[in-house]
Parts: sequence; structure tokens; C-alpha cells
Amino acid sequence: MGDPDLLFLDEPTTGLDPQSRRQMWDVLRGLKDQGRTILLTTHYMDEVERCSEVGFIQQGCLVAKGSPGNLKKHLGGNLLEVHVEPAMSAVLELQKFPGVDGVDLRACVW
Repeated sequence: MGDPDLLFLDEPTTGLDPQSRRQMWDVLRGLKDQGRTILLTTHYMDEVERCSEVGFIQQGCLVAKGSPGNLKKHLGGNLLEVHVEPAMSAVLELQKFPGVDGVDLRACVW
């Protein structure tokens, strides 16, 4: 990989199993501790929590920027987690409710 001062990564953990995902974040933390700047894209909000600065892009425009804690405090809104089956048809139905800005499907293993 060389020795870059700036590293761009596009969804580096997508498709990884949990152990590999954790190892990837260990590597990234090590690079950060060495003074590297890491710019990455992700759609996993738990990964956003690990970042020092976050930007939200919607339709190509930067709509919010700041620390994860500051953004959560100022953006507001509500998050509702539901467990439903069958999941795919539930996603389609939940998207129809007024006031719902987005529906995200997560696979859970119990």
C-alpha cells in the first residue's frame, strides 16, 4: 500500500464478516494513530461513530458536517427499530408511512 499521508477508502468493510470488519477497523485505527488522514465512505452508522469528523451527502450535496456527537445532537429526528417478518415486504410498507424519511434493512442473527 505504500506510506500515504492521506488514504481514501470507499466502503472498506462492505461484505466483510464481523471478524474481518473488526480487523479492518484495527488497521485503520493504527494508521490514524500514526498521523494518517483517512477519508472513507460508509453507510454503517456504527462505523460513523468511530470517526472524528463526519459529512452527510445527499444527492451530491454536503448537507451536514461535524463530529458524530454534535450531529446527533443537532440533527434530531427519531429512530425506531422494529423486528418484522417477512422483512422485504415490511420495508416496502414502512416506506409508505407519512413522516418516514428512510427505512434500513439489517440482518440479525439470533
